[in-house]
Amino acid sequence: MGHTEFNAGVLPRGCGPDAGRGRDADAWILDCWKLGEIVTKTGQSAQIVDVEGLNFMNCNTIVTRKFGVCGVYLKRSEKLKPNSKHRNTHTKKIGTNKMKKIFLPILTASIALLTSTSANAVNISVGNLIIERVGNGTTTLSSAAADIAVLEYTTSGTAVQTITFPNSGASQSTDSGTATSNGYLNSYNGFVSVTGYNAATGTASVAGSNTKLTSILDNSGAVVSRVTYPTGGPSATPASPFSGNNIRSSIATGSSTFYATGTASGTPATGGAWYYDGARFTQVSSTATGQPTNLRNVEIYNGQLFSSSAATTGYGIFSIGTGLPTSAGSTATLAINTGSGASPYGFVMFDANKDGNLDTAFIADDRTVAGGGLEKWTFNGSAWVNSYSLLFDAAAGSLSATAATGFAGIRGLTGSYNDATGAFTLFATTTETSNNRIVSVVDAGTTPTTYTALASAGSNYAFRGVDIMTVPEPSSAALLGFGMAALVAVRALRRGRGDS
Repeated sequence: MGHTEFNAGVLPRGCGPDAGRGRDADAWILDCWKLGEIVTKTGQSAQIVDVEGLNFMNCNTIVTRKFGVCGVYLKRSEKLKPNSKHRNTHTKKIGTNKMKKIFLPILTASIALLTSTSANAVNISVGNLIIERVGNGTTTLSSAAADIAVLEYTTSGTAVQTITFPNSGASQSTDSGTATSNGYLNSYNGFVSVTGYNAATGTASVAGSNTKLTSILDNSGAVVSRVTYPTGGPSATPASPFSGNNIRSSIATGSSTFYATGTASGTPATGGAWYYDGARFTQVSSTATGQPTNLRNVEIYNGQLFSSSAATTGYGIFSIGTGLPTSAGSTATLAINTGSGASPYGFVMFDANKDGNLDTAFIADDRTVAGGGLEKWTFNGSAWVNSYSLLFDAAAGSLSATAATGFAGIRGLTGSYNDATGAFTLFATTTETSNNRIVSVVDAGTTPTTYTALASAGSNYAFRGVDIMTVPEPSSAALLGFGMAALVAVRALRRGRGDS
């Protein structure tokens, strides 16, 4: 890229000065910078693959789920000069005399392909897919505890790394091999939250045991928190969340805080949604008559807590409380009613028109009859309306609103939205019990008719949840491993039955 110089008073096109923020006169903010883009003083841009050590500030405009906008604090007359490293590494001062690095791209390849364990995982690249997988490839999946792993893939389906969890010992984390409602991980603000059980591989009927746990990984792939749940049952003090039944999904709000969802057996009811504040659990969803205590996938979009459910108290997507509740008894409201008999799991929501309100949603339904599969919903100003429901033809790679032999539904779901093209790209896990698939669908404004199979789990493995790795909060450690998929302008604001 050669030599680029930034001067105070000569701001990139569309950027405003750092007015009234209490910093010295030589400093200013590039409010128009997007993560994955560096804007020169002429308004031209070059994309960034990896960013290390940037002092991100002025983040009131950041979209805190998926690849938002964040100001970058720069001193004047800062320069980017290439050196001889094969990655075109450039060195830059950011606000202090300490040297920082910005890696400019070799556009054709930015990710090394490798396999690793949690002990030697490499940084998870922002914009890549993360998938939870159960099984060891040898033992037939059953209700017994099975190995779990987090797999990283590019959005084109290239395997990057496998982060495995110990299957025995003090750090063990496993999950039921056949509890298809379990195992729906999430990425939020650069953390990955994974549910499981503090039980060794082979433990019988593990889904209903009170040995539940949540692990939180940071963007380096390391486990930064491992939280085991109270084990005494529903009447104990403290009570066991999801006592005697399934824990299904969790989403971390920090390195040691998270929400989790599931269902329970016994009384009092300990299913629904729980919050862990780093020290104690609180059942944030109400257990009043008519309120859902049987929840599936949990998500956060536009600063609001949501969960899917397929129970008689409501089929569809519920909002829980206001914003991100932390106190007990928050009312759940059915936001998207998918109708009696529906079976929603993963879902992703967008503010496509950028007015601050969610207006488009995609829902994964695991039914293989008409109405199941990939559902699209749009908000018309007063209600959410279904646009289509499409099943996956395993043989032909096509999508169909009508059912046929060999068609599959989906459970895990995530996606992104491209502002420039207006296209949604969805990524899902299919419903085969073993050797299921990661698939992608592009909605470019018309009902899609085909999908792309990206990868298969393999014999005696199954994919469960899928998400897109998110940007760490500005206060987090350096942003490393910035994948090419993160260079797309994305507007996603983030992110049942007693299944056994």
